Amino acid sequence: ALAALALTLPVLAGWAMLAWETRTRANAGYDAYKLLAVFYPGLLAGLAGWLAAARHASTRGQRVAGLCAAAVLAGNLLVAGEARRELMHAPLQVTRQLREVARLERDPRVASLNLLVDDFWSRLWANAFLLRKPQYFPTHTYEGRRNTPLRGQWDLRDTPLRTLPFAAEDFIIVNGRFDAVRVGAAGRVQAEFAADGWRQEETDGHEHWRWTAERGRVWVRNNTGRPIVASLRLRVLGVTPRTLRLVRDGTVLGAAKLGATVQEVVLPELELPAGISPLDLETVEPPVLPPGGNDPRRLSVALYGFELRARRFR
Repeated sequence: ALAALALTLPVLAGWAMLAWETRTRANAGYDAYKLLAVFYPGLLAGLAGWLAAARHASTRGQRVAGLCAAAVLAGNLLVAGEARRELMHAPLQVTRQLREVARLERDPRVASLNLLVDDFWSRLWANAFLLRKPQYFPTHTYEGRRNTPLRGQWDLRDTPLRTLPFAAEDFIIVNGRFDAVRVGAAGRVQAEFAADGWRQEETDGHEHWRWTAERGRVWVRNNTGRPIVASLRLRVLGVTPRTLRLVRDGTVLGAAKLGATVQEVVLPELELPAGISPLDLETVEPPVLPPGGNDPRRLSVALYGFELRARRFR
């Protein structure tokens, strides 16, 4: 009995403490799992100590032990069934879109890559399993790759803000999620989300999107030193029917009517001045609570896709 307690109580106490910390610390649940995984052999022996005692028990005691074994088995079957249901809809999956990144490994144009992939899961799989060509990272990776100067010839990206240079041979559209752009491509511009105005990225495992609260701003960087004429294609959804406007410095560059389904909006050609300029997605109507009453946020427009393609110099 003392051996069983010594093998179980310290581990369970540590697990309980870490489980309690999950309310305020994001990684506490993972730490709790690792604690059980490391000490599982001793924990299993301690929890199964009653089986050894049952060998020398009376007939009644052995019946009680049999009922305990049946209860343990039934509980494990229930938990296994729940785990199976969760895994069928796991938030982290090796999707078809992620697997298609391996196409870059077979493309003779791509000699090296800067992995500008924001999603941790996708970056891990691309680096460790899908790609073998030289890779460079702006941040440390989970598997121990250190950040270095970005010396790759191509940038691999997973941002919904897709920017394409002049020549078709200077970019590779892998699929709706991933693309690669030659670093020194002519007419290359870059885009990033402003710090405010956007909700966190959401996903259903296949599509990815971000909601605007009131106005969603995108910063566009044109480092060519010359104005560029570009076209813009959006995939957007209105939380309710509303009018979307593209605005730059108070000037409306284009507008479109949105419905309650994802739709493609092609806006007129626009000029991108040299340097950094803002592009704002805003609506005439104010943000509202989504239908259904399950989401307390006031929302306006969900951005599923943003493709800014440079056409020519002004």
